[in-house]
Amino acid sequence: MTKLPRRSRKKSTEIDPSKIGKLIRLLSSDKPGEVAAAAAALTRLLQAGGRDWHDVADLVEAGLRPEQPRNLPERTWGPPSPRADDWQSMCWFAFHHRFDLRPCDREFIEDCLLGRFDDGVVTEWHLQELRRIVAGIKTTAA
Repeated sequence: MTKLPRRSRKKSTEIDPSKIGKLIRLLSSDKPGEVAAAAAALTRLLQAGGRDWHDVADLVEAGLRPEQPRNLPERTWGPPSPRADDWQSMCWFAFHHRFDLRPCDREFIEDCLLGRFDDGVVTEWHLQELRRIVAGIKTTAA
């Protein structure tokens, strides 16, 4: 190890929080000399890291402030409300609520999602059935 003068040694700008904690605890000593030495050491440690007592005071204030309740929007789980003209959105909405459906309606929804239509085309009758099922789900959920 090379012995360099103290002022030419590279100083670390990172402050060790455990050292700060120890020095702050020493401030509660009943011996005035220890309190003065701890305050001086804490001042030197803060200056080495580019901080001062105002930074310590800001941290203490922030830590002692009661936590403010967050005003988060209420979360709703599940699919979005379906569009009455989109058979796929109505099918997926009903599929999400499939355990609330009668077995015949559940089967109809599964057939629609699997593409089992008459001649492979969604007819007006299919849309009416889907609207009826979705309306039933919405009234039971409300």
